[in-house]
Amino acid sequence: METQDGLLETQFLAAARYLSSRTDLNLGNEIQLELYALFKTATAGPCVSDRPGFFDFRARAKWDAWAAKAGMSKPAAMRAYIALASDRAGWTDDVEIIEPDIRGSTSHSVGGGDEKHMAMAVSRLENPEAEVPDASKTIWDWAREGRIDKVLAMLAELNTSITSTDEQGMTLLHWAADRGHADLMRELLQRTTAVDVVDSAGQTPLHLAVIVEHEDVVKLLLRAGASIAVVDAEGETPWDCASPAMRLLLRPESAAESALNLDIDKDVHIM
Repeated sequence: METQDGLLETQFLAAARYLSSRTDLNLGNEIQLELYALFKTATAGPCVSDRPGFFDFRARAKWDAWAAKAGMSKPAAMRAYIALASDRAGWTDDVEIIEPDIRGSTSHSVGGGDEKHMAMAVSRLENPEAEVPDASKTIWDWAREGRIDKVLAMLAELNTSITSTDEQGMTLLHWAADRGHADLMRELLQRTTAVDVVDSAGQTPLHLAVIVEHEDVVKLLLRAGASIAVVDAEGETPWDCASPAMRLLLRPESAAESALNLDIDKDVHIM
């Protein structure tokens, strides 16, 4: 018979899996930060790290949200997380979610490296994307949409570097990874060797690709030599951010196999 604490943890994990699976939710930064803070408190306890620098806005906002939960117990944070997921995202304990079992991870069953995967997309806080007229779109806007033709044309016309960042501190590689645009990523990787370029949060494109589980993009980045050991502003590597399913891809033997498969696929398409 499951204990009360065990039942609470089971519901908490189920709610977290649900949020991770719902890529269509638009909860806004305030709710995402609250979910992040509750998840961190529920899994890691109180915030004890140093506050990020003033210009690292995203990391600073996340730190502030987590630090504001000082004094809250892990069970209380789990209950608050469950309530918020139910109230704002429609989660119920009878929703069936097919997700990798995070208990198979080498980290703590409800914490550690799985935090970014399980806390929805709170590692990538964004402002709601207003409709931008085509004439006003930047090269990063086109990258978000996966428009290869527009991105390549502007790269040539504006003499823009692939590693240049937008106002959110993201490069073209980061947007391709974040949105899962494998074809765009393939084109960009043919034009740069800076595969481990970091954004304003210290994350590489591989960090983002494994967080949002874009398998094709992960394989492309590994084939291009992306490192699984780059540490971001929160002290986490792509391996730390990865779910168990993604970690299978990040193992050296799997990375080599992915590169081989991609070469085979490329030959097939050429023929």
